[in-house]
Amino acid sequence: MLVCAEAERVVDDKHAGLVDNALIAVVAALDDCGIGRDSVDAVCVCDMIGYPGLEQTFPLIRESNHRHPYVSRIEISTDDTIEKVTAFFSGTPVYACCHSFAHATGALYMSGLDDCNVIVSDGYGSCCASMALRYRDSTLTILDCWPANLMLGLRYAQFGWFVRDIRKEMSVQDGQLYAGASVHDFPGKIMGLHSYGEVADKYVNDFIEWFTNSDIDVYFRCFGTRLKEHPPVPGLSPDNIYNKLSLDCLLAAGKQSLSVVASMQEAFSRVTEEAVRRVTQATGVGRIVLTGGCGLNVITNERVSQLPEVSTLFVPPNCDDRGTSMGAAALLYCALAGTPLHFPQIDLKRRRSPYQGLPLIADDEDLPGISGMDFPLDDAANLARLVSWLVDDAWIVGLVQGRSEIGPRALGNRSMIAMPTHAWMKDKINQNIKNREWWRPFAPVTREDDYFEYFSSSRADPYMLTGAMVRAEYVDRLAAITHVDGTARVQCLQSRDANPVLWDLLTAIKERTGVGVLLNTSYNAGGKPLVNRASRAIALLNETRMDALWMESRLYRKSRER
Repeated sequence: MLVCAEAERVVDDKHAGLVDNALIAVVAALDDCGIGRDSVDAVCVCDMIGYPGLEQTFPLIRESNHRHPYVSRIEISTDDTIEKVTAFFSGTPVYACCHSFAHATGALYMSGLDDCNVIVSDGYGSCCASMALRYRDSTLTILDCWPANLMLGLRYAQFGWFVRDIRKEMSVQDGQLYAGASVHDFPGKIMGLHSYGEVADKYVNDFIEWFTNSDIDVYFRCFGTRLKEHPPVPGLSPDNIYNKLSLDCLLAAGKQSLSVVASMQEAFSRVTEEAVRRVTQATGVGRIVLTGGCGLNVITNERVSQLPEVSTLFVPPNCDDRGTSMGAAALLYCALAGTPLHFPQIDLKRRRSPYQGLPLIADDEDLPGISGMDFPLDDAANLARLVSWLVDDAWIVGLVQGRSEIGPRALGNRSMIAMPTHAWMKDKINQNIKNREWWRPFAPVTREDDYFEYFSSSRADPYMLTGAMVRAEYVDRLAAITHVDGTARVQCLQSRDANPVLWDLLTAIKERTGVGVLLNTSYNAGGKPLVNRASRAIALLNETRMDALWMESRLYRKSRER
């Protein structure tokens, strides 16, 4: 894989959809690789829900290898997306693939595992919402798929509509909902909020029934525009807690409301755990690749990793729909080249690197009130010591370098960093820079050498996709990254090769303060994608209460009064 270009970071519009934006990202990717359109041998488009026969074909196929990999050549189509793609790549064969299979093969590519189970847990799909597969001897076999029920991600996100504090930017006019913020951001807000509530068994049981209910109209019930009416769900009793919910009925400060949200998260985790148990029992294999949008739920991921049946858990950093393009490309490449889906010929470290996005677009201009200092590239140690001094002095510093991370988590190339020992730092960043809700936690980053000194968990994750308990003796000292339930979503650098600048900075900060942990959050403003233009990076420094920005080989700073 040469590059994975995410449209939102090219057009600077979070969750940018539409084929026109996708083609802009394609142009950026081809330019980055120095490849012309006429050099492309084939194109694969995933999630072709409207393509005739595709939805009916995929669920009926039970085995796949590199000779029959769930792709279909598109010969004739009236679909607008396909027509635009075909026109863009004039004369190039265009194929379509299943949404769930794109998730599965992208995750397999990154994992490198040649014998494992793959669970796609998602909000929607072209042939089903969730799927369990077995990968062995270069053969991918469907174990189970759920066309309507277990649409976990879609139902989980539903709760953003019910919590007034989350849906505050929405408006209702004539019974219709109009979004002022993206519904795709709801799950992260819910995940942070659930920790403030107490789980109630009665609610949990109700939500398990709802999560596994096979209501065929679930799409419309979850993301439709008539939630104000909220009709009862078929198969659920009128007393089920879900049927009692209504628009804006839950409050982030309400004890019972928080109990409802916490119980929903608990039900979500239990349903996922049960799916994993069924797969491991059916195959006798404890190596699990978990992907799909639900893979971003760090609470559930940690629960799955602790199951006695699970020996290995791999969740790719781009497990949400950002990863489907990678999967579609891998799937079609295997079909044409005869390569196994786990790509044994590619170095595992390179394949698992999260820094496979586009490089920074250098369009920066000096702005009033901001000065820049250049540093030679061989002066990394001195730079790390300087930035560690600034961070220790309670500065909030941007860290923008190299290629962008793939997936939604900032992992040190498009990050803001700060000292986690200042308890007030969380509120300052939330309120004055990120414009986020008060309950949203921040993640820490540390080196693997130090990980188990500060955190307790079943595994050290390089992508911030599993949770960990902050050790009791560090809860107060690491107050800015410790959530209300004592957990943290940790990024663990396994070696200096993973990210030399961030590793050196962590080394310098531990030498200076005795604490080898930094607060690490994404370099963006609220409602915006990770920055990928130098001009936007500098503008963010200028417009917020950040103090400095390290971008490539230059440190930008402004006066502390600004």
